[in-house]
Amino acid sequence: METLKFYVRSLVEHASFVKVEYYILLLWLIFFPLYAEDVSQTLKQIPDEDLKDIRDLFNELIYKNHFAYTLFGGKAVSLSSCNVLKPSQFKIPKTLKNNPIQIADNTLGIKWEKWKRYQSLFAIKKYLIIDEASWFSPYVRHIMLINKELFIKVFNENRVIFQRELGCQVTGESLLAQVEKQGQLISVIKHNELLFGILLGYGKYNATLYDKREHLQLLYDQYKYILVKNCPFIKELDNQADEITEVLASCGEYCYNLLTIPSIHFVADHKSEETLALKQKYQTLREKLCIIYAKDDVLKITFSTLIKD
Repeated sequence: METLKFYVRSLVEHASFVKVEYYILLLWLIFFPLYAEDVSQTLKQIPDEDLKDIRDLFNELIYKNHFAYTLFGGKAVSLSSCNVLKPSQFKIPKTLKNNPIQIADNTLGIKWEKWKRYQSLFAIKKYLIIDEASWFSPYVRHIMLINKELFIKVFNENRVIFQRELGCQVTGESLLAQVEKQGQLISVIKHNELLFGILLGYGKYNATLYDKREHLQLLYDQYKYILVKNCPFIKELDNQADEITEVLASCGEYCYNLLTIPSIHFVADHKSEETLALKQKYQTLREKLCIIYAKDDVLKITFSTLIKD
């Protein structure tokens, strides 16, 4: 193993003609077989019916969500959601009867619970896979994949913002330790949209704009029933929110695409240098991920990467 690592390191150091973004792909192609065999043996311990559901779950997370980007170092956190109850079990207030989130199918939630039964079989050290109750529905849980190393890196790059929002005593390591201990992220960062947007990889400027718009709309909703509608203060809140809405536009492909790995989509200022850099970064990584996931079964690829030292 040490000889192989030395060979790869030498190859990368001397292959100056190879683009940097493909170094990870090269390393993965070399080391993948070493971990894939261990994963194959572990997967045999899982009953076929449960294994099928777990494969369906990760198909959803990899091919319909953005978990592959976090797995391969593209962004610190990825997010998906699932229902935890059958529609027949929902106790829905009359005011929410028409909310599609409340009556959605809970198939993914069932498959997530099956994965949790077997998660301990895999020695995952560099990542966290957690689920957390939603802030907008008692029937929805958020599934998150966290890249520990990248989480701390993103914190350090945005230390001033994180410490302003959470306290000057907070460090990347202490925040990650708290997330790992509680098995929660959103509540640990106090449901802060700015911090969450940064961790999700949407960019500091974009996350700041989004967070500012949310605060303006919240203030507008709070005061519109108290103050006169034509009050200058109310008008100013509404105008400022509208100005941000005009700047923020959908970024990425929301529709079907022939590429197996989905585009990362979020709202952003398309004219900012930050957004342009993010789009290029994610497109390059997306191409690499499509190559990687064309090589083998989704579980072997995903778990082989999760258990790497």
